Amino acid sequence: GGRGMSGPEESRDTPPAAAAGAGGQSSQESDLRAEAAANAAASAATPPEADADDADDDDDDGYVAPPAADISEVRDAGKGHPEDDESMKRYKEALLGPDASSGPGAPLVVEILELRLEHGAGPGAASEDAGPTLSVALGGSAAEAAAAAPLTVKGGGWRRVSIRFRVRGQIVHGLKLKMRIRGATSGIQLERATLMLGSYAPKAAEQVYAAPPTQYPGHIFARGTYIADCEFVDDAGNQHLAFTYRFVIGRKWDWDHPAVVKDGE
Repeated sequence: GGRGMSGPEESRDTPPAAAAGAGGQSSQESDLRAEAAANAAASAATPPEADADDADDDDDDGYVAPPAADISEVRDAGKGHPEDDESMKRYKEALLGPDASSGPGAPLVVEILELRLEHGAGPGAASEDAGPTLSVALGGSAAEAAAAAPLTVKGGGWRRVSIRFRVRGQIVHGLKLKMRIRGATSGIQLERATLMLGSYAPKAAEQVYAAPPTQYPGHIFARGTYIADCEFVDDAGNQHLAFTYRFVIGRKWDWDHPAVVKDGE
């Protein structure tokens, strides 16, 4: 939710967010109001449906996925070359890990288990500015339930997104999270982003990816309710999960939301 996920792994198309101070000057407020009015006029000329169409695959322009390798092909690589046995063995152990025992033809299964939003204080901020950690469970029917109760976050607050998942059967190549954030009432797009998680071998254990920290928009005009449309896909075009959740950018954190992770969880 919120402002997008910035960093080297991410491509995004996000308007810069203007930050307004607690007691900002009147000229600054006038500039912000003028900017909001201009944005509203531009949005009225372009219906949300056109926005959704444009959001398809712009983030992937020019990207060509490498050929996907079956796990059995990786396991059999280097056979017949005894001089490379030791180095090839180390390479395959590093790539596949000790749990990659699937045979040829085993289906690829990627289970997305949890989306977690950790709200730290942010660079140069006091520790009391930190917010709660929110957990959105995505197993079973929880993905549909995630859209029911909006998460409330503080405008200008910082977050780190982490994703807990499990890979079975085959190597998943180029796993990524595509996210589109839009106004719940207007449908106007706030942000479109693609977070590259990478390629993973199958493992019995759960795996975790943590994104770099990013900031929610802080100015007063950003407050409101938003919808985040999320989709986990890979380089082969497989969709592993699609879900939607709602969040509210407000004046303060909501420590009483059912998604708040308690100490020790």
